[in-house]
Amino acid sequence: RSLEEAVEAVYSGACYIQFERVSPKDLEKIVREIRKISDKIIVGAGGGITLENIEEYAATGVDMIVTSAPYRAKPIDVTTIIEKV
Repeated sequence: RSLEEAVEAVYSGACYIQFERVSPKDLEKIVREIRKISDKIIVGAGGGITLENIEEYAATGVDMIVTSAPYRAKPIDVTTIIEKV
């Protein structure tokens, strides 16, 4: 919920922290501070992440992105043509 709580979790021995609905700009700052304490903790981001903004979140330094957007997305055609060679 906040940088202070994240830092407390890191010092308490957490192995994973996930941030929900944090802007990429704020998340980048948070990740930077967490990495000063530990480079072993896994940092995740979720909430409001879509195809349109996923690159921004990926650039923050998080280790994992969690999104349910594909479940609500319009289906796409993934037809495969197999030809004998």
